[in-house]
Amino acid sequence: MALLGFIAVRTLNLTGLGGEVSTKAVLSKPPASTLPSRDWKSLSSGDVKSQISDLKAAGFPPEIVQGIIRAELDQVYNVRRKEVLARNPMGGYWQPSYARANFTAVLGLNVIQEQENGQMRALFGPEADNVAYDTGHFMPNNFNLRGQSEALPPEKFQKVAAIISDYNTMRGDLYASANGLVNPDADTKNDYLTKQQKADIEAALSPDELLEYKLRTSPEANALRWNLDSFKPTEDEFRAIYKAQDEFNRRYSTDGGLASNDVQKERDAHKTELDAELQVTLGADRFAQYQVETQPFYGSVSKVTEALNLPSGSAQQLLDVQGDITKRMNALKGDSTLSEADRTSQLAALNGEARARLSSVLGEKGFDLYKANAGFWLNALPQSK
Repeated sequence: MALLGFIAVRTLNLTGLGGEVSTKAVLSKPPASTLPSRDWKSLSSGDVKSQISDLKAAGFPPEIVQGIIRAELDQVYNVRRKEVLARNPMGGYWQPSYARANFTAVLGLNVIQEQENGQMRALFGPEADNVAYDTGHFMPNNFNLRGQSEALPPEKFQKVAAIISDYNTMRGDLYASANGLVNPDADTKNDYLTKQQKADIEAALSPDELLEYKLRTSPEANALRWNLDSFKPTEDEFRAIYKAQDEFNRRYSTDGGLASNDVQKERDAHKTELDAELQVTLGADRFAQYQVETQPFYGSVSKVTEALNLPSGSAQQLLDVQGDITKRMNALKGDSTLSEADRTSQLAALNGEARARLSSVLGEKGFDLYKANAGFWLNALPQSK
């Protein structure tokens, strides 16, 4: 128990970078003569107000008394929090909702938290602590913690958590020493820490454990969840697409020392290999759907067409208009033979054409919804007169 105190020291080396980062947390144990002689059972019996009075009379500091009562209230309110989450489940790791908050659940959890804080204020008055929500246990968008616990057996979960904690401690000390200044040396060391953390986690897990861990917590998996939002893959499809892209990324990555533009050219040259693999994995029909629904901007456009109950294929019509107008806009902007007045006039006319073509699909009210949610590209065009 924290009341009894502890001393923890952790020192880690930045091998090869000429530095050492250490942390020390010390909470001294009070002399035995100052510890209350009453046992916990007697102090925790009775109603809450009596318990507070007894704890204060026993000599516990105010912040410790509040901590004890807060912990007991948490046990009561956590039952209600779990009920809220059970009524508003999050998606599986292959769905975008896995990595974002369920807003209905968040609203319910925030209400419960304010009720608990209100009870603390009623018990302790103005000096009551007003804690923020405990994201480590209940916040639904804390998907990294959730993913770690889902993917790994308990002993491996604890091992990975310790590795992450160690490196986060080193990062904190690293940037604290920079005193808020941009420090290229600190950034270099942080990049090194990130690579070492990744290597340590990979070394701690079996190949199967590592795959399950990465499917749930890696930045690449999270990006894939968002990219496949409209496609709505099954779990098996998500795993197959992730594995294929992960292998492709390892084969054509910046780790080989090539300049980024050279890497991109190489990736583009070999992308047909990835597409061929995915076509076999998904089947012809699903692969065709995958190609349409993973286009840039398809997700935001399709959400608008769904909200307006437009026919199937409307999103693709809008993307075709965007592609055509954008191509012609770029050509006008790059045409050195045009005077500035002519360029501005033609771009304004192009804006009018864009609005007319989009409105023919969306309707006037639908156009406003589109412009606010997916029509950012129209801002590059001057207003037509």
